Order: sequence, then structure tokens, then C-alpha cells
Amino acid sequence: MNQLIEIETRKSERIIRTAKMKDLMAEPHEKKVKRSKAVVQEFEDVLGKDTVYVSTSGGKDSACLSALCKSVDPTVKHIMFDTGLEYQDTVNLARSQGAVVIPPKTNWKLFCDTKGYPAVSKHVSKRIHDAKVSPVGCALTLFSGPYHLADKWLHFLDMDLLISHRCCDEFKKKPAKAVKLNPIIGTRVTESAERKNAWKKTGCNSYNLAGTKGVSRPLSLWADADVDQYVLEHDVQLSKIYTQYEAKRTGCVCCPYGAHLETESRFDLLHELEPRRYQHFMNTPLRKILLASGVRIQTDPDYMNDLAAASDLIKDWHEQAAGSDRYFSWKCSWAVKRYGKEAMLDAVTHIYKGGKGVLIKTLPEIIKGIQLARE
Repeated sequence: MNQLIEIETRKSERIIRTAKMKDLMAEPHEKKVKRSKAVVQEFEDVLGKDTVYVSTSGGKDSACLSALCKSVDPTVKHIMFDTGLEYQDTVNLARSQGAVVIPPKTNWKLFCDTKGYPAVSKHVSKRIHDAKVSPVGCALTLFSGPYHLADKWLHFLDMDLLISHRCCDEFKKKPAKAVKLNPIIGTRVTESAERKNAWKKTGCNSYNLAGTKGVSRPLSLWADADVDQYVLEHDVQLSKIYTQYEAKRTGCVCCPYGAHLETESRFDLLHELEPRRYQHFMNTPLRKILLASGVRIQTDPDYMNDLAAASDLIKDWHEQAAGSDRYFSWKCSWAVKRYGKEAMLDAVTHIYKGGKGVLIKTLPEIIKGIQLARE
């Protein structure tokens, strides 16, 4: 009974947070800083200061987080989970913050060759992966409104590429779980819909029902301007990847997530700073993924020539696949060729009955499309 009450309480709190989020994000910077410090203090008070740590990545947000947490507790633990894919200056910054740097136990290329490479975003990578591993995953990817893969990325399904969203789990979440401590992390709601929904659900501090484990996100409601102001006002030390090379982000140097949206590519910087390392990544399937994503790397003429050719091929592919019904016939045919009509009919009916999102068309329309598709 107590657990049910707790669950219902959290649902009510989500409604309240959703209604107040816009106003909270518009608060003055000084008030946000004060609130964030209170979040950190509460987290230590609830779980005990010896059980919590600041998860630092060497980026601008985590540098602010480190300074903020030290203003609350100068002795708070810092840990960096080195993916093996960071710039050395990023690792050096984490060490200067007093972080224990935990090296990777897995080789990135070997992992991706087995499990799949990241592409475009975590959501896109998951949808491509799920479409290729099970009929239900395929039905969610192609026919579910909330979970679907955007049409502009459908060409990935026709490519012989192993795609997955699991590299973050392997190189960040798995090592974090192994330390068996409670993290304070520097994520913000403006970074993704996933992080916004997480804040709406639990707020800045999230605890299990027993109140023995948790995650703290003190900067959740900070805007970019809040981060920049805190850096200036508190003289926060940043990696020279920001200060000298004016990069927008640090993190894994080969991460393709969001790279297609950049006017100045993170891969241009890698090409400039570490050309041998850049070439190593370009000799993996990541190169094809970047080309298929439309990522521009202006400093690499050969790549840009290949990008022009790939863009023309992708444009032609979409013109044919879209047809006269906005990809619907293509989706039905791809699904049926991979899994067969019976399996896909069962999968679509299953997600419809399970209430896992509104279908892109009515159930009878999708059933008819599958039945008419060529195997």
C-alpha cells in the first residue's frame, strides 16, 4: 500500500513540475544557483556524503558542476569514467579537479563491431537497432507514432551497417554502476527530450522508493547563459578544447550524436588536433555513418567529395522510397521481407493492444498494407 501511495504521489508531482518548469527556467541566475546548491546539500543529507560523488567528464557543464558542488562540500568525491575516446586535455582537467580517473575496460572499435555503431542520436540508433532485431521492434520503429524512426533516416535500414545505442551504456553507465555510489551529474533539460522527461518525472534529485539510492542533477534547469555566467563569475577552469579551440562540446571525440547539426564539425577539430586518431576512426564503419548522416568535415576534401556523392544517392533513394504514400508501402515491404507477413501482423496487433503509442495509421490500414506487401 505504501508503495502505491508513493507512486501516485510521484505522478502528482510530475504534473506540478511540468506546469512550473517554464517559470523555473526563467528565474534569475542567482536564484538558480542557490536552488542548485540546496539540491546538492539535500542529496548529501539524504544519502550521506560518503556515498555520493560528482561525475565529471571534463566538459563545461561538469566543470561548473564541480565548482558548484565544492562550494557546498569542498571534500566531495569526483570520478571520471574515461571512455578512452576523450582528448587528453579533458582527462587532465578532470584530474585537476581531484577526480579519480577510471580507465575503460573495453575497446571501442571491438565493441562496436560486435554490438553496433552509434548514429545520428541515441533515439535514432535505438530505433534502427530495434527494427533489425525483432518484429515488435520493427513495428515500433516503422508504425508507432511516439516511437517511430523519422522518415529522413529510413535509408539507414537499407544499409549494411550494424547500428546500436549501447556504447554509452558500456562506456559510461556500466562503469558508473560498478562503483556502487550515488552520482551527481551535470545534465540539463535543454539537452534532450529524454532529460526533460526525466526531470518532470523525478525533479533534480531522484531516489528509489527506499531512499537508499539516487541520482542528483543540480543543473537541470540551467540555460546555456547560466553556465556561461557561472564560468565567468567563479573563474571556472575549462579545458583548452573550449578556451583555445572554441569547441562547443567535449566528450567522446568520435561521437556522431548531433554532429549533423553542427556548422563547425567536431570532426574538423579532431582532424586538426589528432590527425592519426581521426584517420583511425575514418577507417571504421563510422565513416559511412557520418556520410549517411550528412555530417560535413570541411578539412577533409576526400570525405567532402564522397559526401556529395552519398547525398545524391540518398536523395534518389528517398524519392523512390517515399512514393505516393509517404513511405508507407516501403515500410510495409521492408518489414515483410525481413520478418514475414504473419510475424509483422502479430507484432503490429501486439503493440496496438498493449497501448504502446498511437499508430501512424489505423490498425486496419496497417494490416492491409502488410498483407499487400511483397515478401
